[in-house]
Amino acid sequence: TGEVVALGANGTLRNSVLQGRFGATSSALIANGDGTIDLGKNAFDGFTLNAQVLDPKLLSDSATLSDTTFSARFDGPFQDLTVTHKLAAREIAFGTTRIAVPSTQGIARRIGTAWTFPLNLVAARVITGNAEADRILVGPRLTGTVQLAGNRLWSNDLTLAVPGLGARL
Repeated sequence: TGEVVALGANGTLRNSVLQGRFGATSSALIANGDGTIDLGKNAFDGFTLNAQVLDPKLLSDSATLSDTTFSARFDGPFQDLTVTHKLAAREIAFGTTRIAVPSTQGIARRIGTAWTFPLNLVAARVITGNAEADRILVGPRLTGTVQLAGNRLWSNDLTLAVPGLGARL
């Protein structure tokens, strides 16, 4: 049996320009989009996407996304794309490690087949179960740039900082 997804859309298609709104809802996710896509020029023009995670185990059985939302605005040609985005959650957990009130925002870019993502992740705290680590991991910030080309994902400039302590990764 497959997942049930409800879809809705309303818009116009004139001269290869699609303008309108769409919505998709499943037991895992609610997503809504609004804006313009020029199919003739292969370009977005102020297309917005908003999503809310309903299933905390959406990504994995070992990861939990609690009260997670994502918003993005897409602009430009598909091969030279700008995506202004924001991701926020009440909590993200991996096994026994929990990240309280994480959020990140920035402008991702696609040039050709490669992506560049700015990373500006902040959180209220990280809870590991280790009392000494938990005392230090208050107000953490992970910054830098992540790049993706094909199946290669890398960064040369990640910095992890908490008040009074920092590390370049």
